[in-house]
Amino acid sequence: MFGKSSNTSRETTLVAPDTVVRGSVRFRGRVYVSGLVEGDIGTDGDGEGALIVSVGGRVIGDVNVPVATIAGTVEGNIDASERLEIAASGVVHGNVRYHTIEMQLGATVVGELSHRKDAKDSKVHKLEPRATERDSGAP
Repeated sequence: MFGKSSNTSRETTLVAPDTVVRGSVRFRGRVYVSGLVEGDIGTDGDGEGALIVSVGGRVIGDVNVPVATIAGTVEGNIDASERLEIAASGVVHGNVRYHTIEMQLGATVVGELSHRKDAKDSKVHKLEPRATERDSGAP
């Protein structure tokens, strides 16, 4: 999304607009969600894979992948062991664990952000309001 390529295989799955998938999705390669997935999404086998939720795409369930790019909506927790990218249009309602994160101005995360140094270690980052928000009395 932001000019970086992924080391995933060339296998690609598309959940097209107006398509609804109900149930857990296990994959290898890449999954593009432009429709709706109602269920958890995770990688299969060696754990290699990338999830792309495009604008208008929606996932209702937990996500556990090495690489995720969110431009649509995820209603569930995200665990991105390598990299998470959230576009300005991206919305996440759930807790987020990541190794590396990139968020564009306008991205929304309603939940806790937790940095993972590796698969066994994580540190919770509490978000504090900016000084201007504290001073103005904004919630």
